[in-house]
Amino acid sequence: MEKDKLINLWMAHGYLGETEMELVGKEIPSEVGKLLHLRYLDLSQNAALKALPEQLPNGMGKLTKLRHRQMIGSSLSFMPKGLERLASLRTVSYFIVCSSEKVMEAANLGDLNQLNKLEGNLLTRNLENVVDVGEALNAELKNKKKLLGLFLDFTWEEIGLQMNDDNLIEALQAPSDL
Repeated sequence: MEKDKLINLWMAHGYLGETEMELVGKEIPSEVGKLLHLRYLDLSQNAALKALPEQLPNGMGKLTKLRHRQMIGSSLSFMPKGLERLASLRTVSYFIVCSSEKVMEAANLGDLNQLNKLEGNLLTRNLENVVDVGEALNAELKNKKKLLGLFLDFTWEEIGLQMNDDNLIEALQAPSDL
């Protein structure tokens, strides 16, 4: 096996951190989408990471055994489609609501619906990009009983809540024990 491929596979399994990525650049290997038994994917502290390789978003739904996906400190701008098929997922450091230009490639807030095993903290970023408040209802956050914290991140152009934001916050329905 080539050195670069081996290092990339180790990174995908979370065995290597940001400093080791300098050995092969700031790119996640496309082969990650083929690791069907992958349980832990750590993309944390990779600020240069702007997008996932094509095969990972397309193959994300095939990683059905994935339990932990960390991305703290990365610069990703959306979550790939297929997230809703990862019913074993327990840890998602954050969920990014996509802006309109990447909407065809991205998961939406409602795709959190089947992820009832989520635990720990969940940060939802860019909630101002939610177009349909029904997405928030479909997420059924109230069923995520093992969540310890839910953080809602809006980026407002103007000071103050917009009417849609109030409706969105109400529709998100956090678990009753939070």
